Amino acid sequence: MSEATAQPVNPRGVFDRTTVGIRTRPVSYPVEKGRIAFFCDVVGETNPIHFDEAAARKAGFATIVAPPTFPMVIDLETTNAAKRLGFTPVFDLVRCDLRYLLHGTERYEYSGHLLAGDEITITHEVLGFEDKKGGALELCHLRASLTHAERGEVVAIRRTLVHRLA
Repeated sequence: MSEATAQPVNPRGVFDRTTVGIRTRPVSYPVEKGRIAFFCDVVGETNPIHFDEAAARKAGFATIVAPPTFPMVIDLETTNAAKRLGFTPVFDLVRCDLRYLLHGTERYEYSGHLLAGDEITITHEVLGFEDKKGGALELCHLRASLTHAERGEVVAIRRTLVHRLA
């Protein structure tokens, strides 16, 4: 079965399977030097291209570059921003129940870099649902697109969420 195809409704399921194909409204995020530096401190990243402009330029970047897992910061912070703007975040849209939610998989696909000073727009798409273990597990496949106005999509995040139904 492909990711983009929904299975029939699981009678024990929690996810709202009618959301297949829906895209969330775009939310903007300013990539800031201080936010990148703070994230690097938290995760123990010491490469100077992430907090020293001269080192970043020497490495061929126009300015400070965000580390590879920084897109998760954008994803989480824009989820909260979406709520403040009155938009429905993707986790609410598909009806995630955090009491039963497990983290399945997460994959980043890069076609560019996130740089300090970038204004990034993020949207989410619900790709599909499926059941595993005889319906004891229900999976939700999502894709987030992080886009720069001039450079296009710079990062895609593919993720699978799992509800444990047993």
